[in-house]
Amino acid sequence: MRPFRILLVGHGKLPAALLASAELIAGPIEDISAISLHAHETPDHLAAAVADAAGRDRRPVLVLTDLQGGTPHNVATALGLRDPRLACVSGVNLAMLLEAALGLDRLDGEALARLVEVGRAAIWASSWRAASTAPMADGAEAAAPRRRPDRPDLARRAS
Repeated sequence: MRPFRILLVGHGKLPAALLASAELIAGPIEDISAISLHAHETPDHLAAAVADAAGRDRRPVLVLTDLQGGTPHNVATALGLRDPRLACVSGVNLAMLLEAALGLDRLDGEALARLVEVGRAAIWASSWRAASTAPMADGAEAAAPRRRPDRPDLARRAS
């Protein structure tokens, strides 16, 4: 069993949908909760739900939120300032969630950095190459892709 629990905290149906998608890929995931903020709920209501799901034991808690600066992230961060068991990471995506649930055996700074890197690496505009060779709506051609010096296998549109 993973030595920490995971809380997915976000707007609307997103936390439950992310969890359902992760379980579609990986099967049932233990010790994880999806907590949503809905339009009719207050930040205090969300804070109570997060605190309840975090539990009262001494186990660390990873809180994955959908949007930095959004109410779910702000509430989780405020709780984390009062409860050192909580570690918050914003910008959760499916790759980050799967890594947290299946690939981490501890919850420390190195593990959090790994989650952020996995989340970033999963973001990719696969249409860059196709868009760079197709004519634009005004008839002009798009700029040719530019190779990234740190990742020659990745192309970027010239700025």
